[in-house]
Amino acid sequence: MMNLLSRTLSAAVVATVCGAGIGAHAAEAGDRSAFKTVHVFDRDDGSFTTGVVEGRDGSLYGLTIFGGPNDDGEAFRLSPDGTFDILHEFTGSDGENPFGRLIQGSDGNFYGTTISGGASDLGTIFRLAPDGTFTLLHSFGAAGDSDSPFAGLTQARDGTLYGSTCSDVVGGFDAVFAITPAGAYRIVYQFSGDADGYCPHGELFEANDGLLYGTTLRGGAHGAGTAFSVSTAGVHTLLHSFSGGADGDELQGGLVQASDGQYYGTTSFGGANGDGTVFRMDAAGNVTTLHDFLEGSGDGARPDAGLVDGGDGYLYGTTSYGGAGGKACSLNHCGTVFRISLDGRLDILHSFGVTYMGAHPSTLLARISKNRIAGTADWRDGKVQGTIFVLKQ
Repeated sequence: MMNLLSRTLSAAVVATVCGAGIGAHAAEAGDRSAFKTVHVFDRDDGSFTTGVVEGRDGSLYGLTIFGGPNDDGEAFRLSPDGTFDILHEFTGSDGENPFGRLIQGSDGNFYGTTISGGASDLGTIFRLAPDGTFTLLHSFGAAGDSDSPFAGLTQARDGTLYGSTCSDVVGGFDAVFAITPAGAYRIVYQFSGDADGYCPHGELFEANDGLLYGTTLRGGAHGAGTAFSVSTAGVHTLLHSFSGGADGDELQGGLVQASDGQYYGTTSFGGANGDGTVFRMDAAGNVTTLHDFLEGSGDGARPDAGLVDGGDGYLYGTTSYGGAGGKACSLNHCGTVFRISLDGRLDILHSFGVTYMGAHPSTLLARISKNRIAGTADWRDGKVQGTIFVLKQ
């Protein structure tokens, strides 16, 4: 299992680590929105964050891939006053290495997944109360089951939670699955691993038409990834097979439906410059590239996460590399936070790496209260630790 984790993290791990610094700071030079680091991980409280979500109490909740007594990952809460609390430390039997972010369900509890650990060491689904009470809902890997959920969960309007798996087991299969808050689990759709794509890596979401929409990292007609929909009854529709060229290559993030009813996402590679794209897709699966990233141009490169709708006419996202970070991050730079309008006008809101606090953001941003966006970045002070940041829209 750790082979797939290692491959997923390898691009970040081998990147040139940026400069030093600790504590919150104001926006770096050239920022268009006020940027602030609100927490710096020191390894004792975890490392490699998976993104954050704002709870109903105004706190930010999240997971770290590593940290804790066995380095299996942790769940945490960051209160509005800056108080940081570890809510749960994974031990292996309850899961190891959560990779997707938490969501808060309609019942007020948080739900998430781990890519390993559990009864078969192939991942788990869990429930976490705001006070830290932990309940293991499902261990992957039993006969007829899939394994290794790299993405977090989404809750449909019927209250059921849906997610996906990216199997790393010989003879295993990728799947879309459903689980109720009480723990009733079923496979919704099993991927063939070829024409319909393999390794769904980003979060699913329920669109206005009641279908679940998602992407696969690879596979499809050209091996470069797919976009798909699937009904809760398991009817799968292949919407688009990416070519690996002009329309992009490798979808690590999921899709989002914007106010115009269209679907938007990113590719980590491909496009006109090979450095990734932002794209729009209609209901028939026709893809239009809105932006081609170019390393060295200042707009970033390799958007490894999907987009979040800011509700202000813009979509917000990150790139793991590029930007105006300068020499502190060597030739790769440190990544960016950007916004893009629905017609493709892109603004860089923050470039990591000048005075430096965190770098290489690769997780989905979250829209939070007071017209702000929250996110996480991976690197600090030459170590795999990470930060949480907020910025105004």
